[in-house]
Amino acid sequence: MPSTSGNFQFSLFNDTNIGITAAGAPPEASETVVGEDLFSQAAADEEKYEPTPGDDVMPITRDDGTISFKGKVYGTKEEYLANNLSNDILLNKAGVTVITTGTKISGGVDTGEPCIIVGVSEKKALEDIDPADLLPSELEDGTKVDVVVIPKITFNSTCTGGGGGGCGTHATSYRPLIGGISAIETTGTACTIACIVKDSLDGKLVALTNNHCAGGLYDDTESFLETPDVGNALVPGVVGIDMLQPSPNDGGTNPSDKYGEVKRAKEKFWGTTSSFGGSSAENSTDCAVTSVDQNDAFTEIHDIHDGPFPFATKGEIAAHYSSSLSINGSGLPIWKSARTTGHVPPPTAYITGLNAAGNVSNGNPGDNNTAPYFGQLLIEGPSRFTQGGDSGAAILAKLGGKWKIVGLNFAGDAEGDLALANYISDVASDLSIESWDGSIIVPNVSSPYIQVSHNGRDVCYELVGATSSEPTHTADLEFETCAGCEPSC
Repeated sequence: MPSTSGNFQFSLFNDTNIGITAAGAPPEASETVVGEDLFSQAAADEEKYEPTPGDDVMPITRDDGTISFKGKVYGTKEEYLANNLSNDILLNKAGVTVITTGTKISGGVDTGEPCIIVGVSEKKALEDIDPADLLPSELEDGTKVDVVVIPKITFNSTCTGGGGGGCGTHATSYRPLIGGISAIETTGTACTIACIVKDSLDGKLVALTNNHCAGGLYDDTESFLETPDVGNALVPGVVGIDMLQPSPNDGGTNPSDKYGEVKRAKEKFWGTTSSFGGSSAENSTDCAVTSVDQNDAFTEIHDIHDGPFPFATKGEIAAHYSSSLSINGSGLPIWKSARTTGHVPPPTAYITGLNAAGNVSNGNPGDNNTAPYFGQLLIEGPSRFTQGGDSGAAILAKLGGKWKIVGLNFAGDAEGDLALANYISDVASDLSIESWDGSIIVPNVSSPYIQVSHNGRDVCYELVGATSSEPTHTADLEFETCAGCEPSC
């Protein structure tokens, strides 16, 4: 048994993230989803998505058809071109919103021919298009280009109201903090906390959300970078900005609803000339972490599961996407829990693209208010699944029978049936974070089992050992046996 002084690490007594729903979670959350037997394939694909050394100057086409370039791996030639062509060829043409890949549709018939799909806000007659903005039907190397209508994409932090199960229990006050609930910086409207994660630099627990929900850090230090109408430059930055839960649009006020401060954010680059695929000024994430107080963190994502939630690798996502697509023809089904649209279970939305690029607007006119993004997850659905206020939400999928976080929601169209999300592995790299396994650090205990109350529920933890790390929680009750702490022991 531990002594009564010092700090001690405790782990969750029972990790139930194996297809078992949290109390109150919708029953469909525990249903089997395709791709659960693909652990070996996922492992193989994880190796497949490891970049090849020496790819920093020229792309390397490998024996399996994948292309490695500047530390990123593309599954097909079309994916590589969609993310690495000069922006002037496709992305900077007037009206272009998203670039992804798929198969060419001709006369309403899917030809099965691989192509680059270019989304435009509207189709116009040839005579109404400036010749400089004409899109090619194929590239110089013969790669086909298909033009379709995809509405303008904007960052989802301006909340438009409720509906879809959100702006109710997702927009009220929670202590401790969990994922899927309303939160934003003190002068904002409404956003969402993805979940609680661990800071790899100091081991502390932090809340994950979008950069544009945490002050909007941007870099305009180079001459080719634009200055947006909203946000904060690198100087003075965003560190220390107050965060509120719930958001101001949901009644949150400072200081009574302050839960922490912005700790770190990945800067954003603005202007369509700011990013050429593969350049150093390339947007691949919209992410930030904020501090949380002691006793103010739990692994739960509201209406989905108690967690904990591991981060998925790109290889795992690719393997299960491929399997799902072959079975359902739609893509990899996802879960999402967010401030405005609430709980989104399958089959509401699917990952339909693994390497999309797009121009994302902050809602204001002008090139300085447009940020190009590359290497994104494209998510689509037949009905509304994302809306203003949902920015910062975690995107989850069932991989091998376990919920894993695959992406971070940050932008969508006005109808709410199309969204872009950052790969969670890119977010983790840019912020130096890792998934939280639910372990807590507790001071001054003398028993091997403890209970901690989270939002009215008693959760059991068991001793791991002494640690020099700072406390994250305090024990509410101590037990000498697991039976006293957890009835199912």
